[in-house]
Amino acid sequence: MQSHALFIQRCQPLFAWVLIWLSAISVGASPANRAALEKHYDRFLVRELAGCSTCHLPSAKKNPENLEEFPHNPFGNRLRLLGEELQTAGKKKDLPVRLALIAKEDTDGDGTANELELLLGHNPGDPLDVPSGKELATGKARAKEFESFLTSYRWQPFEPVKRPSIPPSAGHNPIDSFLEVERQAHGLKSRPEASREVLLRRVYLDLTGLNPTPEEQDAYFQDNDPQAYERLVDRLLVDSRHGERWARHWMDVWRYSDWAGWADGNQIRDSKPHIWRWRDWIVDSVNRDKPYDRMIVEMLAADELAPEDTDALRATGFLVRNYKMLSREQWLEDTVKHTSQAFMGLTMGCAKCHDHMFDPITQREYFEMRAIFEPHQVRTDRIPGQLDKAKDGLVRAFDSTNTPTFLLVRGDERHPLTNEIIHPGVPSALGGALVIQEIKLPDSAVNPDRRDFVLAEARAVSKNALTQAQSVLQKILNGTNTVSTELIEAELEFKLAEQKDHVLSALIDMEPTPANLAGATNLGFLQRQLSLTEAQLKQHRSKTALNEA
Repeated sequence: MQSHALFIQRCQPLFAWVLIWLSAISVGASPANRAALEKHYDRFLVRELAGCSTCHLPSAKKNPENLEEFPHNPFGNRLRLLGEELQTAGKKKDLPVRLALIAKEDTDGDGTANELELLLGHNPGDPLDVPSGKELATGKARAKEFESFLTSYRWQPFEPVKRPSIPPSAGHNPIDSFLEVERQAHGLKSRPEASREVLLRRVYLDLTGLNPTPEEQDAYFQDNDPQAYERLVDRLLVDSRHGERWARHWMDVWRYSDWAGWADGNQIRDSKPHIWRWRDWIVDSVNRDKPYDRMIVEMLAADELAPEDTDALRATGFLVRNYKMLSREQWLEDTVKHTSQAFMGLTMGCAKCHDHMFDPITQREYFEMRAIFEPHQVRTDRIPGQLDKAKDGLVRAFDSTNTPTFLLVRGDERHPLTNEIIHPGVPSALGGALVIQEIKLPDSAVNPDRRDFVLAEARAVSKNALTQAQSVLQKILNGTNTVSTELIEAELEFKLAEQKDHVLSALIDMEPTPANLAGATNLGFLQRQLSLTEAQLKQHRSKTALNEA
């Protein structure tokens, strides 16, 4: 598949004629906005305000389909108008930003600021819902507590990560400093440092998953150097068992599993044989301390970044893992789903059918993500020394076709919107830019069966078969009691082996171009001769069997 970086692309409405309540009022009471309101105020928002009525007036219809049937109250309307202003100005307009900008305003005119009303459990869009004097007396303390909450560390996946300042502490490392702050806040005291025996066992179990052997224990206890523990950690980090231990964690994240085996009729329906090579690549990568970002790139695009590097190509087992013989649709759905979960920490699956209900991902962006993977297929390449790919081979991803991507109405593959081709992209909330570059692959990657070692082994096998057939024929010719049927069969087998060798030579020597008409004509003639000889041999064997019966 093509190599892509992240890019920013604002999505337009998918199709205006689809009247579903969720999309019709997405600017107001969408589940995403309700979730954003709850997330922003967290524990400071009472349950009664975590609903549509915080921003909307009651609707006369049971299932309102637009804002006329489900209008905003003053608070919700102010948020809507502010969002339009920010969008026009090209500024960030997510709900937390808008809530902060109108926090001190009084949209319903009841004399209390919007944010203070929310913190005290009252609706800032309802002028009749007014905090009592007793509640207002607690407002200052409540607001201060909320301000402290906003400045504390909060998991905000779509915001730039800000490195917190390290608290002053006597701890050995920054983690100890943060832990000590929390311990003091809860009136707890830290435990004393563990004994050397306990530390030894812990570090072995953590880094290798195994207890230290008696010999390893003795070696550690006899080392009285103050840096003995640090040296032990360094040694275990380069121990091959460390990669085996921690590769299992990443295999879970990246959904490794052995292939599903043969189905009826010896069909490979799910995943592919030899995917264990991807497993070994994960272990090797951890042990080589390969950078995480490079691992991701190789899993998604080693076929273009390192098309002749069989070591790196093993990484595309990540894509092979999703193979489904009976459903290309399920295959691509799993690819998008597993990629987003493994590398982005996002569950994009539900956006196949509709805009995401909680995360800032549209249905269109889902199919833009899918368009990245649309062309790819999987295959098994020959490896040196093994002629039978069923017994062993390199299973990998490769570009096959430029199949267009269409948006599916409600995610139904039977109803594609074929009036527009969806181009590759990723969710705009992640930021970045997409640059598509054409990559010219070497012939060995495009035609793996024309690699030097494959051709050499094929020639050797063909010559060996020809030599054996000639030996059998010569033995019969030198015999005193030559049976005519045996001689005829040996002559036909030798002729067949000779013709197969000629066909192979023609295939190897012929330039693989459409313009090579002479080569194609000669090859066709040789193949017809081969087919005739095969038919003659089959006929002879049938006659011989019939006579013997």
